[in-house]
Amino acid sequence: MFNITDEKVINVELITLLNLKPQLNCSGTCKGVICLDIASSLRCQPLSKENAIKFSGLKKKSYINMYNNISKLLNLDKIYSIKEICLLTQVCDVKESATQLFEEFKKKCDKIHYDFEHPMYSCAAVWALCRKNKIKVNTNKLVELSRLKKSELDSLTKKFENLNAELINKKTLEDEIVMQNKSNISMESVRDAAPTRKRLLTSNIMTDEEYLQWKKKMLEN
Repeated sequence: MFNITDEKVINVELITLLNLKPQLNCSGTCKGVICLDIASSLRCQPLSKENAIKFSGLKKKSYINMYNNISKLLNLDKIYSIKEICLLTQVCDVKESATQLFEEFKKKCDKIHYDFEHPMYSCAAVWALCRKNKIKVNTNKLVELSRLKKSELDSLTKKFENLNAELINKKTLEDEIVMQNKSNISMESVRDAAPTRKRLLTSNIMTDEEYLQWKKKMLEN
């Protein structure tokens, strides 16, 4: 049914279930299914999320919330890195750029006390870069990993998109300034180092055509 045959996985599930604190408002079956889901994740074994939700007796949203609550009670609420999120959603191409964007977001919000360990920020950074690069990503998986509603994650992702656009515009402007400065320095060097056209021509050092060729060569350098 769940395609789990590893006895170690089942053993972890049973131990987890026995040690589960009793104050959760859900049935024993629901606890067992969620513990099995958690155990399979710890052992990197495949588990059908659809079947898990079905047999838990909960709706999808309630199941995800209960899963997160039980994980926290057991101190198993794993913090996913951007690298891991990219691997789980199969979008490794945006790993580096998403990491850089996340770091820029933290710098911008350094005076605000955000819990950057919460996976919603990493997920938003990954989704923002996928949108920018038109890379197809499993949004349902991102929403699940983020522990947010889809609308909430979408709203946070837009903030990352806006920041990314600002960074791109800033870099473009800086590049233009650098190029302009190089151009100005080059022109000034030509003017300072070059004899005037009138002096060159009147002294018979070069002809008009030779002067134009010389000037072109200087500008190219």
